[in-house]
Amino acid sequence: MQKLKTKLKSVDEYIKEINELRKSRDKNNWEIARLFSEIEPLYGKRTLDKIADKTGFDVTTVYKYIRIFETSQKLLNVISQEELEYLKSKLPFWMFYEVHKLTPENALEILKYALEHDSSVRFVRKMAKAYLKVEELAIEDKMIEFGQEWREFDHEQASKRRRTGAPMTYTKFDRGLGTDIGGMRDVYQLQSKER
Repeated sequence: MQKLKTKLKSVDEYIKEINELRKSRDKNNWEIARLFSEIEPLYGKRTLDKIADKTGFDVTTVYKYIRIFETSQKLLNVISQEELEYLKSKLPFWMFYEVHKLTPENALEILKYALEHDSSVRFVRKMAKAYLKVEELAIEDKMIEFGQEWREFDHEQASKRRRTGAPMTYTKFDRGLGTDIGGMRDVYQLQSKER
C-alpha cells in the first residue's frame, strides 16, 4: 500500500509567497486570503500574527482576509464553483467581508443584488446589517424561555404563586426531573438500629 506524502509548506515559504503576491502588479487578494486561511489551522494564531508582521499586513486585515475566504467557501454550499468565480471576478474583494456573518443564502442574495444594481461596498454593508437583524429576530422567535412558569387559574392561586415544577437542568443525569426523598443528613439522624 502506497502512502501519500504531502509536503507542508514552511512558514518562510508562506511568507515568501505572500510577499510575492503582494508586490506583484496584479495583486491577487483571493490567493492571499487562501494562503492565510491555510496557515491558521496548520500553525496557529501566534504564527499567523508573526507572518502578518513579516508580510506587512495588519493583523486585523489578515483576519478579514480569512473571513472573506471562509465566506467564499460557505457560498459553495449554495452555488457552483463557476458561479462563485464569476461573482469574484465582478464584485469588489472587500464586499465579501461585509456578508461574512450571514447565512450563505442571504449572503448570496445580497451579492447578486449588488451585482445587478452595481452597488457600493457601503450599501452592501448596510444591507448585511439589516439582514443580520432579521436573522437575529428569527432566532429569538425560536428560543425557549427557561424561566419560572407560574400556574394560576384564579386570583387565589395567583396570590400563592405556586410553580408547576422544578426547572430542567443538564447537570443531573435525569435533568432534574427526579424527586429526591431524604438525604445523607436524614440517615445519620436515625438510630443505629433503624439504619
